[in-house]
Amino acid sequence: MSLLALVAAITFSGAAPGQVSSAPAPEQTAAATEKPATEKKICRRAQVTGSYFFARECHTQAEWDAVTERAQESFARRRTSLQSLDMK
Repeated sequence: MSLLALVAAITFSGAAPGQVSSAPAPEQTAAATEKPATEKKICRRAQVTGSYFFARECHTQAEWDAVTERAQESFARRRTSLQSLDMK
């Protein structure tokens, strides 16, 4: 009966015989449980196209800076492409 219990325990545990547990070292668990210094979220309201409602967008300052930079680059590309069409 004990052999049957052993086989059942191995089968249902998901571990193969002779497989070593991959438990993280104590140093890794301590580092993982420490919360990194988080940046403050800044929330802004944005008008939803085709709706009277606003959407709330929350990002860190670095993320808002990246959004602004992407928008400016997109605008510059469109302006350049329109200027090249006018010159033709």
